[in-house]
Amino acid sequence: MGIWIRSQNKMALINCKKFEINVENDCYEILANSNTTDETYDYIGVYSSKEKALKVLDMLEHSIVEAEDGLTYNMFQMPQDDEV
Repeated sequence: MGIWIRSQNKMALINCKKFEINVENDCYEILANSNTTDETYDYIGVYSSKEKALKVLDMLEHSIVEAEDGLTYNMFQMPQDDEV
């Protein structure tokens, strides 16, 4: 099971299986993988600090736990940097 994520720029809706944080030029990018057999990741959000990126991953984790308790998929909107 995955979780449906709407990217921060609202340009993509992805059924995500795995997440990673990538550091690029002092920006913390959250990347998502939609296929467990492929190591291709899609950009879904960027944050100005490690703490903010980790907080968003915590939010995702909470949403996934809620989705597994019910029969429906949850949808998560990646927050903007200033909302974290």
